[in-house]
Amino acid sequence: MRQSHDTLLRALLGRRFVADVDMVTRLEAAGFPVAGHELVGMALRTRSQAPVGELMPRLVDAVTAAGVHVMAGTSSSNPDIIHFALSFRRNQAIEEPALKALAEAGGEGVKIIAVGSWASGIPALLASIEEAIDLAQRTPDPRGRGYTIQRIQDRPLLKLVTALAGDPRLQHHTELTLQPLIEYDMARDGDLLAVLTSYLAYPGNRTRAAAASHLSRSVFYQRIALISELLGVDLNDGEVFSALHTAVLARSRQ
Repeated sequence: MRQSHDTLLRALLGRRFVADVDMVTRLEAAGFPVAGHELVGMALRTRSQAPVGELMPRLVDAVTAAGVHVMAGTSSSNPDIIHFALSFRRNQAIEEPALKALAEAGGEGVKIIAVGSWASGIPALLASIEEAIDLAQRTPDPRGRGYTIQRIQDRPLLKLVTALAGDPRLQHHTELTLQPLIEYDMARDGDLLAVLTSYLAYPGNRTRAAAASHLSRSVFYQRIALISELLGVDLNDGEVFSALHTAVLARSRQ
């Protein structure tokens, strides 16, 4: 059954279905109700040493025991991510018990639990799972051995970029905005794009941004000054910051 669920989720995320009604039929035949239910995508990022093959059955059993219909799958491109589709009866206040069940079953193997948008229907469920996976991948590691819960509703820019991922205007904005840094990095085997990504991930906290870049603060400041010069912008400007953040988020989805 778990192998079947993984196959169905791969088909959903790979958009390998003819029509929404066909996917609904396949999901409901596998015991995952869609009609008349609220749906949500979640993703869990494990610690690198966590045995995902052993962890995933425990997670599924724990969420099922909390009264939630669940399907789980993994990605060959990111073995540290387990993604889920959850189905709730409408007006069933069970999101928090499901999150608690995931955290307790995962134990010290869990780093991040990410929650996508509430969904109704196949397109929205697909978007919700993709949101959760993006969020799980982008969230910085928590300090210590604990875990953190992230919700897409708290990351509106990421939600917007995920929704517009296929829009050519967003792709053009990304290429135009980041081109100077990409060309610099390619010509010199540089790390400016990675440094900018860390800078944007920790707004107002350059110490943590420098640590995430594995650079000393002085070298990090030099890189930031060079980025500002190459782009011809003031990185402290809020509108510039938002435009760069949008471009970096969109590029990572390409």
